[in-house]
Parts: sequence; C-alpha cells; structure tokens
Amino acid sequence: MNKDDFIDTGSVPVLIPPDEYEAIVKSYKKIHPYNRCIVAAQFEIAAMGKYQGLILEGWFPLRADGTAAPHSKLLRSFLAIDPTIRVKRLRLQILREYLLLVRVRTVEKDSRQQPLPQNLRYSVVDSIVGSVGKIKG
Repeated sequence: MNKDDFIDTGSVPVLIPPDEYEAIVKSYKKIHPYNRCIVAAQFEIAAMGKYQGLILEGWFPLRADGTAAPHSKLLRSFLAIDPTIRVKRLRLQILREYLLLVRVRTVEKDSRQQPLPQNLRYSVVDSIVGSVGKIKG
C-alpha cells in the first residue's frame, strides 16, 4: 500500500455526557475564521472521575472589530465568574485564574445543520456557568 492511500483524520473527538463540570482554561486565543472574530478556549475537565484531564473546546464569538457586545457570551461568562468585574475592558487572563463551572453539550449537527453520525459527535463547552474558586493570583 502507498502512503497516499490514507488520509489522517486527526484526533478522535471527545464525547462526554452533557452536564456541568468543573474545569480550568488551559489556553485561549483570538482567531479570525471566515472574516469573523472568536475567542477559542481549551478547557480541561478538573472534576475527579473518569473525565478528569479531558480537553474540550469552547468558542466565544466577538464583533467583527474584536470587541465584545454588551450581551455577548463572553461578557456573560465573565459576569458568571465574578459579578463585580469591570465590564469596560475584559482581561482574558482572568479565565485562567479561576476553577470554573462549565456547561458541556454534545454537537449533533454539522455547520450545515445536517445530523452527525453517532461516532462523529463530540462535546464542547457551551457556556461558563460560574466559578468554584480562585486558583491563581
């Protein structure tokens, strides 16, 4: 067989039951797919159990100019972490300073709203529900 007979499909998608889990933010970055602006974050499940250490993605859409709208998912997440936070200017580093409570959901449809086969479904962090406590700073 020729090496060109195969295509690497990447990693196996992570699938865990939809629920709320304790997690930490391992990394985040602003990305610009398709002329949009998004904060993409990687969350590590911190709760003890068989899902501990799994990495899930979470996305927070921004305006085209890279700012957070007044009712954006990102701003709501910051206020769930700390209701006293100053919302004029958000410091993304705060995401890494807390043990968070996140809501996980299963992605069941693709970008065209077509159902995904069962073995291609995966879990994502849908939202930050709150903070369990401060871990840094």
